[in-house]
Amino acid sequence: MTDNQGHMPNRAPTAKEIERETLSLDAYGMKVSDLLSLYPVRLDASVRKQLILNPLIDAMAEEGWLFAGSGFFSAVFIKGGLALKIGFKVTDTGAMYAAWCRANQGKPGVPLVYSLSKFVGCYVILQRRYDKLETVWLDEEDEHFLRDVADEYGEIKTALNVGGSVFGTRYATVRTAAQIREFFEGIVDWDVHHSNVMMDDSGELIITDPISYGPCSDADDGYSYASNSGYYGYAETSETL
Repeated sequence: MTDNQGHMPNRAPTAKEIERETLSLDAYGMKVSDLLSLYPVRLDASVRKQLILNPLIDAMAEEGWLFAGSGFFSAVFIKGGLALKIGFKVTDTGAMYAAWCRANQGKPGVPLVYSLSKFVGCYVILQRRYDKLETVWLDEEDEHFLRDVADEYGEIKTALNVGGSVFGTRYATVRTAAQIREFFEGIVDWDVHHSNVMMDDSGELIITDPISYGPCSDADDGYSYASNSGYYGYAETSETL
């Protein structure tokens, strides 16, 4: 399914390829979902406080996946050109957004999602790996671009190229952002910031994790937290995704 650098083919992966890349822990003789079922998950605690985290990191390392960071309810692993997100709460917004992305592949700013699988205690997303903006030089105008993407009215004036400089006027990405915002309006909060916009290898911005449950939402089981995650780019890690 992948080459030696972990790159995915352009074609859609088969079910067997998806299982091999995302679900099987051959060294342990089980699947990721089986491993997660062995440990209770506390919904009032972050991933880094979960008992499952260290066993999961060890098991994924056996399969060649490097732990890249974590958000509140999910952990991210990288291998070559791939990124794997494992969510410990199936109602987390990460799975919701991945499903939207899967239905809107090819739109400007939408991450390439290879597979999305949901289990009793977790969800697993396999997608293309992107670069965190912390690894790309940003000037003041570039920062304005990020604020424009996050803006309620979607007014965009600048864009980034691969070198990090401003070029021209582009509306395609912000139109996508507006569509995402409209689709999830009234269900979740709009939460775009520097950590959840990333960049592909051609210099295009990718909107990775733009929604979250706000502190007043009934959907987050009463727990208040701030989403600090990029879609495979997390504030808690310095890895390039």
